[in-house]
Amino acid sequence: LRFCLSGGAGLKLEIKELLRDAGVLVIEGYGLTETSPTLTLNRPDDYRFDAVGKPLPSIELRLDDDGEILARGPSVFRGYYADDAATAAAFTDDGWFRTGDVGRWTEDGFLQIVDRKKDILVTAGGKNVPPANIESLFAADPCFSHVVVYGDGKKYLVAGVWLDDAAVDRRLGEQGVATDDPAAREAGVRALVQ
Repeated sequence: LRFCLSGGAGLKLEIKELLRDAGVLVIEGYGLTETSPTLTLNRPDDYRFDAVGKPLPSIELRLDDDGEILARGPSVFRGYYADDAATAAAFTDDGWFRTGDVGRWTEDGFLQIVDRKKDILVTAGGKNVPPANIESLFAADPCFSHVVVYGDGKKYLVAGVWLDDAAVDRRLGEQGVATDDPAAREAGVRALVQ
């Protein structure tokens, strides 16, 4: 096995690293059912680990003012069957399909997916914050098993975190915290989370 293709949803970094360490290149692509389906694709000879590739030759992509990925090309559908309202909402006035995803371009022309547009949080101050950016920082630490960031319309964001007790105890033990002492463990956990 030299490489495998991945699409449909973002592949977790640890899965990509595990396969890479086993000598298998994971090639990610990006697209939607409405785009039949592929818009971008990494290639074995033109690849970026942190991106979903470059646009296919027949596809045009651009980012809207809010970062939404817009697409057009021969494989992009023309509209939803018998649903003019949904079709109108799916396209810009100049004919670009709205993917509903927010992305960014790398300096070398690869597309990175930031988040789903509907998942972007807007703070009370009007700042757009993709929760996936914050959640991925927690996810990179084995002490956190699950994280949810919320705070749409608030002055600040809040993260609900679920800890992995075994990983927390290992970390606290490495720091010399007596995990069998409830007060010491609680103080250590608070310091870890903050």
